[in-house]
Amino acid sequence: MSSHNILQQLHEGPFEVEDPGDGKTITVDRFFMTVRLVSGATAQTRTLAPPTRAGQFVSLVLHTAGASYITITVTNNYSKGNADVVLLYAAQDFVTFFSIPVGSGYEWRLLRGEGGDMYQELGRGYDFVFDGTSGTKFGTNAAAKISFWAGAPVVQPSGAAQTALTDNSGGTADYTVEACPADSLANLAAAANNNFKEVVTLLNALRAALAPTTGTALIKGSA
Repeated sequence: MSSHNILQQLHEGPFEVEDPGDGKTITVDRFFMTVRLVSGATAQTRTLAPPTRAGQFVSLVLHTAGASYITITVTNNYSKGNADVVLLYAAQDFVTFFSIPVGSGYEWRLLRGEGGDMYQELGRGYDFVFDGTSGTKFGTNAAAKISFWAGAPVVQPSGAAQTALTDNSGGTADYTVEACPADSLANLAAAANNNFKEVVTLLNALRAALAPTTGTALIKGSA
């Protein structure tokens, strides 16, 4: 390799390689390697071998998508959170890893991914910054599964029990739950109705904050 045109020679290098096939291992033997993956009618697997030095890059691209998906197991994990699996479903889903020194060896770390399922770890103290015009959605339909604090992901909760309460109490809401007097049934009933009004007002306000069109859509409502 001549020093005067080394960049041109690198540009023309054979960085793209073919898919080794279902159940096979992908071994990175060059810098900036890209693997064209091909999925089939049933679920397939690939294993990404550990890197052999720091500074290696590899992109795994689902170039031709069949009816099912590919599960990629990354040897020795690809995050400090011990994530080791990536799923690619649709054509052009991809994931790119780069290698770093860890202890006496080397490990992959996730650099970028699009589509598919993968674990992405945020640094400590990072915030999500959103614009105040169009906004941002977590999940683009009610069937998308989401969870928090390691819970099992679920679809958007829904059901008749989420219907807004109809208030026939006749009470007055002043945002205070009052003591029910014992001097007369009329006063007791009035206080009780006021308290029911408070509860209904608060529950409907919480529901509106969680429901679609009026709030964050964490629940689906009465549908």
